[in-house]
Amino acid sequence: MSVVIGESVLLEVQLEVLVKVLKFSLWVFAWVLPGLVAVNILLELGLLKRLVVPAGWFFARFANLPPEVAAAFIASFGSSYTGGSMLVNFREKGMLTDRQV
Repeated sequence: MSVVIGESVLLEVQLEVLVKVLKFSLWVFAWVLPGLVAVNILLELGLLKRLVVPAGWFFARFANLPPEVAAAFIASFGSSYTGGSMLVNFREKGMLTDRQV
């Protein structure tokens, strides 16, 4: 026995899902925007560098890497492409060997 769902019921369910998605998206946007502004302010004041370097050093010392790669290590959490490109830049400058990269 199959249950036939009317078009109006299906449309109602789709609208409910759409409203839930929009509410969630607005909630996320309401948190992301102030977060981006706060990180930008920290970056401009130089405070972010003071936080990133010790954290990166903490993780990089386990891999026996120089402290210069701390920012690249932390950046790779957000974007592996960014972290990788920073490491390639360090290798081109002679700060890292091919093995370390």
